[in-house]
Amino acid sequence: MTPAETAQRLSQRLAENGFAVQPTAPHAAPLGLPSTVGHKRIMHWPSLASQHVFVAVGLAEQSRGAEFESYAAAALDYACKNKPGLPRGFQTGVIGIGVLVVPTIDEAVRQAVAERMTPKRWAALSAAAVVDATSGTIHAYQGRRVIGGAYSKMIKASIAAMSAGVVTPSA
Repeated sequence: MTPAETAQRLSQRLAENGFAVQPTAPHAAPLGLPSTVGHKRIMHWPSLASQHVFVAVGLAEQSRGAEFESYAAAALDYACKNKPGLPRGFQTGVIGIGVLVVPTIDEAVRQAVAERMTPKRWAALSAAAVVDATSGTIHAYQGRRVIGGAYSKMIKASIAAMSAGVVTPSA
């Protein structure tokens, strides 16, 4: 699949998984990249808190080093600004997942995505994933989260549900 087709299919998978999906205007999109953002409120019963999960699927011409971190941070900014309901921290929080679709990535970017934590704030976490459209694989953080560790399963499940049947997880 081409990067554009991959990004479109990932956006469709978000909608199939109950996310409210909408394209964003270029001035409001994370990093100004063509993006589609999905939003879903998920109850996290162990903490008795609801999490507003925002997944931004962006299309980039090429992968440039730490661009995935910047995109994840921009997705978190977007999520914090567009979260409905109570303010963050009042039994509610935000998870912003930035998924960047690129034609191909090199080993250095794969390694960086797997090892680097993305930004976090008060009652707000972010995650990054990079999709290599040529090989059809998705690469995400593989380490253990200390801060926000209770929500790791929710983050991984959101990424897995969106990518299932479209791309395969990296080993």
